[in-house]
Amino acid sequence: MANANVDIVYEIYANNINDAIDAKNKIIANTLDDEKVHINIKTSGDV
Repeated sequence: MANANVDIVYEIYANNINDAIDAKNKIIANTLDDEKVHINIKTSGDV
């Protein structure tokens, strides 16, 4: 059974850019072909 076309939004709050990149890579690795993913990243420097 195939998934419906799904939009997913992730908000990542990371201590540094390396943590943010690691989280982004894990999200992408676990994303299905028919999912649309939006990733918003904020690091401690953005606060």
